[in-house]
Amino acid sequence: MSKYPILGTPEMSSRQAMRLMKTFHIRHLPVVEGDAIIGVVSERDLLGVADAKAIGELMGKKPYVVGPETPLSEVTCNMASEKFGSTVVVSGTKEVLGIFTTTDALKLLTWYLAKEEKESEPARERLIEEWFEWDASMGE
Repeated sequence: MSKYPILGTPEMSSRQAMRLMKTFHIRHLPVVEGDAIIGVVSERDLLGVADAKAIGELMGKKPYVVGPETPLSEVTCNMASEKFGSTVVVSGTKEVLGIFTTTDALKLLTWYLAKEEKESEPARERLIEEWFEWDASMGE
């Protein structure tokens, strides 16, 4: 999770937002009004858009928002089932604390798998079997 996310405002132009994304190597930009999250604009949202268009017009207006106490398994499950590219983490007062992306989820998975692989071959096989069972249950 990015603990100090770069934030945008609804008035920010698509050109400014794209420049921020390129500068900081990010693909999702939470959009805030004051301290409150009002949307998220992604790099994909900005592709092929006129440079002067405000990101408030382009952003997804219903971002997936969670508190810091939300279990990571719940976050990643919802991201996968709803095809969300990011999750905004907010405080009780709705201040943006961070952003968790699919890239973060892949890094976490890589770390976990590397840890499991060090333990033993049977653990890896068990993990793969459990994943296929879990994935099949997600489609139900």
